[in-house]
Amino acid sequence: TSFIGLALAIMVLPAVLLVVNGEPAHVPVEGTDLEFVVNANFDLFREKSTQLYFLLAEKRWLTARNLYGPWSASPKLPPDMTKLPAGQGFDDVKSAVPPKASKGAPPDVFHTRVPTELVLMKGAPVYAKVPGTSLRYVTNTDSDLFVDDATKLHYLLLSGRWFRSPALAGPWQFASAE
Repeated sequence: TSFIGLALAIMVLPAVLLVVNGEPAHVPVEGTDLEFVVNANFDLFREKSTQLYFLLAEKRWLTARNLYGPWSASPKLPPDMTKLPAGQGFDDVKSAVPPKASKGAPPDVFHTRVPTELVLMKGAPVYAKVPGTSLRYVTNTDSDLFVDDATKLHYLLLSGRWFRSPALAGPWQFASAE
């Protein structure tokens, strides 16, 4: 949900947020059938001949037909991944070729082209009371996430700004003194 420049995804599974600033900027990788997406927050490639995307996230390779997914684990990479040039910022990528066997489910990938935050929880929200207030905070997240029992509003602190919502799923809006 996008509201006042904020989209918020609250997930209870392992997840990553793939941010591409605007339309993907595909830059050819010299001597290969690959393109590198230079305006993404993760190492993201597209194989020109198949139009498949390959994403290196949390040391795992994922693949999808488009940036919105569905994304799945990729046990095999395009052969040209072994031809990535040295000294062009691909050292981490090259160390992940070929893909290593991974245990567990791959992370869910959420793609966005607008400012977004990903709030992760270990399971359903677990609340603890803030003594002397009507507030409870979510204990199973690294985010600053609260609910006010008096108003039933949720509050979230992101980058020094407070947001509020009647529900965890949103819509979220800037919170200000009233």
